[in-house]
Amino acid sequence: MNCEKLSLNERLNILKMILYFDESGLKLSDIAGTMKIPKADVRKDLEIMSEEVKKDGIKLIYENYKGYKLTGNKGNLLVKRLEIIEDIIRELKETGDFFNSGDSGTWHSEEYFYGYIKYENLEITRNFLELIGKELELEIHQENYNRVFSYILMLINFEELYDNKEELLTRNFLFHTPEYLAVERILGKLFKENDRKESPKKAKLLLITDLIMGINISGLKDDIFYKWINEEAVTEGIIDKVSDMINLNLREDKILITGLIDNLKFSIYRIKNDIQIINSVFKDLILNKDKNIEIVKKAVEETEKEFKINFTEYELAAMAYLVRASIKRTKRNNIKKVLLICGLGYGSSKILEESLKENYELDIVDVIPYYLADDLIPAYKEVDFILSTIEIHRQFEVSYGIPIIKINPVMQKEDFEKLAEYGIEKNKTSVSLKKLISIIENNTEIKDRQKLIDSLKNEFEDRIINDIQKTGYTLKKLLKKENVKFIDEAENWKEAIFQSGDLLVSNKKVTSEYVQEMIELVEKHGPYIVLEEGIAMPHAGISENVLETGISLLVVNEKVSLPEGRNANIFLSFAAKNKNDNIDIMNDLFELITKYEFIDKVSKMKNYSQLETYLEEIIK
Repeated sequence: MNCEKLSLNERLNILKMILYFDESGLKLSDIAGTMKIPKADVRKDLEIMSEEVKKDGIKLIYENYKGYKLTGNKGNLLVKRLEIIEDIIRELKETGDFFNSGDSGTWHSEEYFYGYIKYENLEITRNFLELIGKELELEIHQENYNRVFSYILMLINFEELYDNKEELLTRNFLFHTPEYLAVERILGKLFKENDRKESPKKAKLLLITDLIMGINISGLKDDIFYKWINEEAVTEGIIDKVSDMINLNLREDKILITGLIDNLKFSIYRIKNDIQIINSVFKDLILNKDKNIEIVKKAVEETEKEFKINFTEYELAAMAYLVRASIKRTKRNNIKKVLLICGLGYGSSKILEESLKENYELDIVDVIPYYLADDLIPAYKEVDFILSTIEIHRQFEVSYGIPIIKINPVMQKEDFEKLAEYGIEKNKTSVSLKKLISIIENNTEIKDRQKLIDSLKNEFEDRIINDIQKTGYTLKKLLKKENVKFIDEAENWKEAIFQSGDLLVSNKKVTSEYVQEMIELVEKHGPYIVLEEGIAMPHAGISENVLETGISLLVVNEKVSLPEGRNANIFLSFAAKNKNDNIDIMNDLFELITKYEFIDKVSKMKNYSQLETYLEEIIK
């Protein structure tokens, strides 16, 4: 045959066959030699073909040392290979050359077809369909016979294709079906009769069984055939609908895709054969009216219409279980990794950490002090953002490509806006545990209150505000009259820290060295002690200079200037003997600052009785 006289359409048909049936990759020279046309013509044809296959979600790629090959969704590749074989078989039947071993014919692609398809496999496929049809009483509609024939021929013929161990995982339920046992026995016999050394491997037997099961269930009429064999497309369609309904992209979750593929056809099979599924987990989902069941129910409506079935509650719950797990995985994977840098140390960093947890879903990988930033930041290259209460050298942003965002220890409106500019949006609503318990108490009887609290905290995790402990309790306990002082003015910020620190010394909470440490830290690192305008929290680390956990309050009538233009008239100095004490103090202060106008109210106070009244009102 003179291939140079072939039309463009004929050349593309041959080119498709060559590339679709050879997964190893073909070099330009090999293709040109096979088709007996110049390389330049092959390049032009490849360009055209590249655009055509894109429409089917397939890509034509070039790999060094391997050459040109097609890649894409496994199901899409299978369908396209099937269509090529089906078209050729239809053409051969029309010309009367089918089963003539390729000795004659008018269609130019014929010789290439018989170069890839072994004639003996045509005979095996024909005999198999005849025998399996009789044994299982299959009714293969005439308009679908070519498709079914082509599909089984493709699986039998191409040893290197579709030998996928994943099939053993996604279709292992088929091993125990009558269809599989019949397929295995009949094909084993036919292969032996044709002197084939080995029967088809289990993965291919499962695919053939899957098809036979589909015929047995629905007849696989019209386009249902392609939807049945390309289960990935059906599954992805369901996941698309679920993703749109919950406004969360589950499309990249391979575990969900595999799980639904495994479940979907088995579910249809169970329904068609009246096989019940009982599972305590799924039963619990039904009893608890899991919202994902309704979501899945809507997502599979089209699938139910196509296969003329109605999924049972248990089948829907099984799919809902997979979706629920995927949602948790996806949310976890989408969470941004954040490194916190704080100038105030461990205790004060809790204020910022709790604020972030309350308003965002972030993975706070670590909290490090400012003075260690230079040494430690290189160890956190995997984080998405660095949030710092202190100005950080921009060299890290350039060196590692990690955005550095400066925010206040107690987050303000400007901080939320700044984070939004970086794509960090508030995406959850916090719930008061106290309020939630109150609603439940008013509407039902609680048998085990603590168990309920623990369950709610576990279920909602950081979305719940644990306000069961009374706000202000820790500060009221520690802020005795002897630890509080009101003055008109301070000479400078050092004097203010000294006076507030001296209260701790006088009450034998710290040594004088501790007070000096607080001053020196500000000299070294700047006004990091200023939480926000109006309030400063001088403190040093946990050390031998701390005799006992304590806190002092100095209220200055006139605001005191600190470095870098910061101001404060409330100096809340504290010393913690251990981290837990530190956390309790910070949690209390955070609640007071954010919800009870602590700064505004305390800055106007003139005596201890006013402070005492304020704290008592809050605790009540």
